[in-house]
Order: sequence, then structure tokens, then C-alpha cells
Amino acid sequence: MAPAADHESAPLLAERHEPEDTLSNSVNTICEADFDPEGDPENPLDWKLSFKWFIVFLLSMSAFTVYVAILPMPAAVAITKLTLANRTFSCVSVVPVARRISRDLGGSPEDTSSEVLLVTIWELGEAAGPLLIGSLSELFGRSPVINTANVIFVAALVMGALAPTLGFLIFTRALTGAAVAINVLGPAIVGDIFIPEQRGTAISMIMFAPLLGSSIGPAFSGAAIEKLNWRVIIFVCVILAAVCYSISFVFFRETYKPTILRRRAAKLLAASPASDIDKPVVKHSYKSLWLSISRPATVLFGSGVIMAISFYVAIMFSHFYVAAITMPRIIEDIYHLSPTAAGLSFFSNALGSLISIMVCKTWLDSIYVKLRDNNNGVGLPEFRLPIAIFGAVTIVPGVALYGWCAEYKWNIYIFLISCVWVRMSLIMSFAPLTAYVVDACGLYSASALTAVIVTRCIAGAFLPLGTDKLVNIMGYGWGFTIYALATLAVVPVPVALFYKGDSWRKNSEYTKVEEHVEAE
Repeated sequence: MAPAADHESAPLLAERHEPEDTLSNSVNTICEADFDPEGDPENPLDWKLSFKWFIVFLLSMSAFTVYVAILPMPAAVAITKLTLANRTFSCVSVVPVARRISRDLGGSPEDTSSEVLLVTIWELGEAAGPLLIGSLSELFGRSPVINTANVIFVAALVMGALAPTLGFLIFTRALTGAAVAINVLGPAIVGDIFIPEQRGTAISMIMFAPLLGSSIGPAFSGAAIEKLNWRVIIFVCVILAAVCYSISFVFFRETYKPTILRRRAAKLLAASPASDIDKPVVKHSYKSLWLSISRPATVLFGSGVIMAISFYVAIMFSHFYVAAITMPRIIEDIYHLSPTAAGLSFFSNALGSLISIMVCKTWLDSIYVKLRDNNNGVGLPEFRLPIAIFGAVTIVPGVALYGWCAEYKWNIYIFLISCVWVRMSLIMSFAPLTAYVVDACGLYSASALTAVIVTRCIAGAFLPLGTDKLVNIMGYGWGFTIYALATLAVVPVPVALFYKGDSWRKNSEYTKVEEHVEAE
């Protein structure tokens, strides 16, 4: 009999074997350690609903803090210089931002490689970090991994504020990107503590927070940098992150079922009358560590469904980076807004995020429940996808409108409406996919999300470069029209998964979860 901690759809644990004598001595104790089906205070699914939503609040604040804290870092120096030149831009705009930071820290004006690296290194760090974060959380638990990552993030922010050279700042940018745990662990933790029909709203709230932070970050730095030094602004962000993470450290409890059960079993074994020689020694070998680290790649290449989702999310999320690069240039070169007004214009992205999250909050779970009831009470992960299909279709005209507004210099309010449209469709196109992965992969949702995020970050680091060249050759209008039409290539992914995903998932051990049946 498998230990309770591993007794679910967990094929990746197949290689973890215990010695026969250890297993025979401890099997009864491990069985006793399983959760009480009538209700167990240590079972995250049985926690009070108010405490579960408090956990969601902590995760949302952590996500918000990450993007408020990280985005002003490259923006602050640039805004100081550009204010003198009556220019403005976004905190993630590659050329103007990185160039000003490079010069402020003594970089050579001819050294363009370091300017680009200053921006893209964040994405590469964010791609590398989850490879450890997601896997280690399935080995050691969510709590120690997320707390350790938070400490590293704050420390990297402090080092960035004190960076004496451009090279050191680049290093801290990579470190902060690698220490972002919330992208992987946030949805996975929601999967730990909520049943499927309650997950959609919680995941929507967690995904809204970083997108709101990415809008407030530029607005805050755009207004504050005219009076404050860029290093001071980063220290303000350090304080915000430290307060948020301190609260999380105090109140956050372990949510990962196998870790909780292993700890309970260890306590029972320690209190058992057996001698110390008979008691098993619980430790993680190098083999189990390697299996955990390699698990995201194993899940990605072992599941055609996860590969399709990764490709789809990578293409869709590239719109986020393309808008971050082109929006400040359009505002600067075409609409000539002041630094403060330009920062405030990013609230159009926040408005689009808010609308889409309200749609997901209102309909994601209710659509799931409706489709489940129509399916004889059997819930499937595919029931998350109708909103994603709608978002994938509507983002195409929104992106085209965005480009033609810039091409013909239409009214600034029409341009901001297109920004709201693109951001709204963007979130609706991929937020339900996160809930889908959590539902489909069960205990190994963190590894599956890691695979999706790494693919997304790699695409985010390189796809905007191709779009930028397309715009330079063909102009904003036709450039973004072609980009919008190219996006149509991935629209069939959520449509196909909605109709065929159930049968396709069963072809892989890593997405072959049991359907969730409504409780009588």
C-alpha cells in the first residue's frame, strides 16, 4: 500500500520506493496519519472559508508587491533624466529606460547590449526561478519555499537600491526575477485549499494583483520620481515588500497535502513505542531532489495538453510585453504627454484588468458549475475554458485597433480604450487556463505551472523583438494588424481543448485526474 501522502494521482512519485523493512514497520502509522474524511483541522480543504480567503488575500498582496516593487527599478532613473528632456516612457520600455539607467550608473552610451540585458534579464530570471520553486515546493512543501523566496526577493531589492555599477544592478534584476514564487505557487496553493468549483474566483484574484501592480508601478514612479531619487523609491518598495512578506510569514500555513501528511506521520512514528532502530529515517536523497527539479520538463514533454497550453499562453502573454514596450513610445512620440500624465495613462491597463477579473470572478466558477450540472454532476477541467475562448477571439480586433490608433494619431481616449480592450481580452484569454492546469494536474499543478511559466517567459523575452521590427518596417497600423492575425493561429487551442481535452488528457499520466463529482 502506498503512503497516504502519495496516495493520489501521482505518477511522478513512482520512482520513490522505501526499503521493505521500513515500509512494513511504518505502514500502519502512515495510514493513521491520513486526513479524517469526516473533517480534519489540518486538512486545507476543511479550513474555515474565511481563513482560506485570508490566504488568498496574502497571496494577492504578495503578487501585487512583486510588480509594484520591481517595475519602478528600471523606471526611476530614466524618469529623472527624461523629465529634464520632456520625455516619458514605461518602466519596461527597452531603449529609453535602459539607456538612462546605464548612463546614470556609468555605462557607456555605445554599450547597447547591457541596456537590453538590464530589461530582459528579469524575464530570464523569472524563467529560471520556477524550475526550482515549483519542484522544491512539491518536495519540501509550499511554506518553506515561498518564505525563502520572499526573503531572497527583498534582499535582492535592497542590493538593487544600493547597486554601485550597472553589472551589479543586472545581477539583482536576475535575482529578483528568479525569486518570484507567487506566479507558480499562488494558483497551486489555491488548488490545495479549494475544491474545483471554488477555485476560479480565487485564481482570478491572484492573477489580477500583479497586473494591477504593473499598472500602478509606472504611475507611482512617474509621479514620485520628479521629487524623489530613484534609490529612495526602491527603498519604499523594500518597505512595502518587507511588511507584506512579514505578515505572510506569520500567518501562512502549509497547504500541500503530502507534506502535511509526512509531518503527521513523522510525529506519530516518533511517539510510537518502536525502538529508534525500527523507525524509518525520513530524508530527501539527491535522486529525489533531481526528480523534483526535472519534473516540470517531464510533465511538459509527457503531456500534449500541457505543451499546447504552454504554446498558447506564450503567444497570448506576449501581448503584455509588446504593449509594455510600445505604449510608452506611442505616448511619448505621438501624444506628447507629461511624465505624470503618462504614468497615469497606465491605469487604462488597470481598468482592463479590473473588468476582466470581475468577469472571471462572476462567471468562471458559475459556468463550471452549470456545465458540471449538465454533465450529470461530473466536473471536468475543460469547463473552465469558455471565457478563455471569448478572450482569445476578442483580443484580435483590440490589438488591430491599438495599432491603427497610433498610426493615424486618433484621439488619446480612443487609444486608451484600445489599451483597456487589449488588457481585458488578454486576461480572459489565459486566466482560465491557469485554473484548468490546477484542475487537470492535481498534486503536480506547481510543476505543470512551472512549465507553462518558463515557456511564457522565454517567449516574452524574444517575441516582442520581432514585433518591434515588424512595426518599424510596416508602421503601427499594419504591423499590429499582422500581429493580431498571427494570434489567430492559437485561438483553436482552447476551442479544441474544450471539445476534446477530456480524451486527450487521458493519454498522459500527468493529466489523468479523476473527475470531480458534486457532493450529494
